[in-house]
Amino acid sequence: MKKIIFVNLPNFPFTPQELLIEPIDLLSLASFIIQSGYKAEVLDMDIERLELSALPQQVKTRNGDIVVILCDYHIPLHTDLVMNGLKAVTTVLVNLGIKVVYGGKVATYSPEKVLIDGCQVIAVQREMEVSLLSLLSLQRWTVEALRVIPQICFYYNSELTKTGKIDYNFDINSLPIPDRRLVNIDNYIDIRSLLSSRGCVHECSYCNTCDFWGSWRGRKADMVVAEIDHLINELEAKKILFLDDNAIVDNTRMVYIAEKIIKKNIQVKLGCLGSIRFADKKMLELMVTAGWRWIHYGVESGDDEVLRKTNKGVSSRKIEEILEYSARLGLRVRSSWILDLPGMTEESLKRTVELIMKSQTPEIRLHYLSLRPGSEFYGEYRNKVSSIKSYIHNPVSNYNLTKIEPERFNEIVNDMIKGLMMSGYIMNTDENLQKIIRTPTAKVVSLKPLRYGLHW
Repeated sequence: MKKIIFVNLPNFPFTPQELLIEPIDLLSLASFIIQSGYKAEVLDMDIERLELSALPQQVKTRNGDIVVILCDYHIPLHTDLVMNGLKAVTTVLVNLGIKVVYGGKVATYSPEKVLIDGCQVIAVQREMEVSLLSLLSLQRWTVEALRVIPQICFYYNSELTKTGKIDYNFDINSLPIPDRRLVNIDNYIDIRSLLSSRGCVHECSYCNTCDFWGSWRGRKADMVVAEIDHLINELEAKKILFLDDNAIVDNTRMVYIAEKIIKKNIQVKLGCLGSIRFADKKMLELMVTAGWRWIHYGVESGDDEVLRKTNKGVSSRKIEEILEYSARLGLRVRSSWILDLPGMTEESLKRTVELIMKSQTPEIRLHYLSLRPGSEFYGEYRNKVSSIKSYIHNPVSNYNLTKIEPERFNEIVNDMIKGLMMSGYIMNTDENLQKIIRTPTAKVVSLKPLRYGLHW
């Protein structure tokens, strides 16, 4: 029987261990493959602090036949620098007789970054389940056999071949509860995660989620509650985070999940990622009653014209109203903002700063624009910048696509950060991380990935 090694790549530099949650997207896919009758192991190189060059020996030691590597599938974590060494490592794996499958947004939009010539290295584009099962069923990976597998691409004789796209969305209700025993769960922070849906409906100009996943799909509410029960009973989970891109798209479904939790008297603290547009007040009230204590809102801007141009489908007035109401309900809110959206003027940036300062959510995550392949902005601006940065966590501006002079832009942003710190915020730095974790009332402003599960 074929043995598949599912690999979570090492970040570069390694992700701080104080931030690491279990690689739930990798665990979900591996559990599905096991359910389908194959042997599988998970190798999390980031948590084990293994350099990329160690991958061939790790796979060889585990007697793997096929390596599956996800990069930016559900969870965008890895830096652009991770990609630099992949081809060299892939070549070593192939020379050992090991087949390699890449998945995620890098494999979908930039397969040239991971592929080498030959039929032993495949990039699966978009959802992986159907294509991966088809690949595993093949006795030999020949050009003729691969050409009938949907949604893959590969190089052969230096020519890139792409096969046809699947014309339906995979039924995510057929996925099992991910088996967290595939990793040492104690190595990760004390918050369990789950994926209750795929995709989004916003089609924001800077984002590729809709293009990658297709239509938004939510798992059945009863299945979601069953997974929450499982995490509490089997892993003694005290905090559970919905890591969906947008968990609250379907208000009726989320209300049903909350009602079911209340009816079953499930005692656990919950958090999720959502959007202001779908943040119905009655739904939020019920979620709080059910145990929700944290929510992440991708706000992005406080200027109505910028919000319109980015297809957010929401007004600054609604943003202010929901942020205030969420705080009143007792939710610990993380608001996320992109400071340098294309075309921003000094006035629009100041309106964003004004809303940030007025709302003062307990957690403020500040981003700089990256041009994500598959997004509207990528198509519009990729030829107007010197190099593409698709990594979304850079703590400095990647491009200046605003109408503001860089020096003035930096001045406004730095003044805002100083104002927040004067209001009691702690800047999220390596030096401050333990202070943030130890301070129950900590208000945090961050230009880098921020720990989940802070004080809720």
